[in-house]
Amino acid sequence: MSSVKYISLSHNTLSGTLPREIGNMKELQELYLINNTLTGVIPEEIGGLDKLVALYMNRNKLIGPLPRVFKLKSLTALSLNKNALTGMIPGELFTANIKSIDLSDTISKVPYRQLLEDPST
Repeated sequence: MSSVKYISLSHNTLSGTLPREIGNMKELQELYLINNTLTGVIPEEIGGLDKLVALYMNRNKLIGPLPRVFKLKSLTALSLNKNALTGMIPGELFTANIKSIDLSDTISKVPYRQLLEDPST
């Protein structure tokens, strides 16, 4: 599976957590897991997918902090809306090559003024 470039498993009522082994898919460019019932945190290993261009995991039940995927130079589209993520939005998000970001209705329990981390820290 390490040569797979495109995965679309949207609208399949998938449940459970995302496996850390997803980070082994080094050729992956697009990942679509929209509108399932995935739970747990987004594995940090996704941050090792250097060729990832599009990451769509909106409308799931993902929790925890946003992973540090924003250092991925190839990532241009990110959609994590309609989840239950918490914590800060990493400042790198706004200095990366990302052209499309949708985090609407996903970040909870953080005062508005504290949502953004300073990318210089």
